[in-house]
Amino acid sequence: MKIRTLKDDPEKVALEERVRSGIHLPGDNAGMTPVKAFEIWRGWLESQNISVLKTKMPTGDARGFSLTDGEPYVIVVNSADADRARLFTLFHEYAHILLDIPVICNQGEDDLKEYAPIERWCNHFAGAFLAPEEEIGKNPSIRQALASGNYLRAAGSIRKQFLISNEAGLMRLLTLKYITSSQFIQGRDKIREEFTLREAKKKQVIGQPGEEEKGGFGIHLDKKCVAEKGTGYVALVMENIRKGHISNSEALDYLDVKLRHLEKFQESMGA
Repeated sequence: MKIRTLKDDPEKVALEERVRSGIHLPGDNAGMTPVKAFEIWRGWLESQNISVLKTKMPTGDARGFSLTDGEPYVIVVNSADADRARLFTLFHEYAHILLDIPVICNQGEDDLKEYAPIERWCNHFAGAFLAPEEEIGKNPSIRQALASGNYLRAAGSIRKQFLISNEAGLMRLLTLKYITSSQFIQGRDKIREEFTLREAKKKQVIGQPGEEEKGGFGIHLDKKCVAEKGTGYVALVMENIRKGHISNSEALDYLDVKLRHLEKFQESMGA
């Protein structure tokens, strides 16, 4: 992994990193989802010694953050966020690691001015990584929508093809100069208004936990642990138990599981 600076073109850096990954994911037409894509990209990042954790935080406080003070580097994304937003945050935070400038951010309009250039670079990188310029340009649905002047439909096509949000798709069109700043603001406001209306109509369904062995919505705690902390993190804890660097009790604290789950991890990983 090569450390970058704000002087580097995020568009070019994103392309280089995308090529380096060797991964090309289809859109949702081919059955790919933001959740599946997140796990695939998470695996790639973990192969670079970057732990990816999911934890629930108020979305107004932070959508994610990264830690670069020592390896393995860590990316934390907000499990309370929408699937597409988490995917975007994953690469926004990866951009912070590439810059070696960790900042706790919510990617909103209230970010401190001193961090604005960093946030713009990271947002640009994440958009370019997930929705490459060349693929946007050759997508017939996007081209047709832009030719007809329907830039919101074009943003919707980007959402569908590249698994990012409508607003991120709209930002991508602005970054690539397909639309103007005023068109972006108008479209963004309409997207947010429609989202607010949809949310207001939804009835929030709260799943009831099952027996003690299960977490929220009946998810077994061992599976919940892997989903939140990632296989790389769990494997790292198991390796440190095997080497005698940490005790079983400490491992239980790190993983937030019961002893029976720890034994299951040890059996499956040979720790």
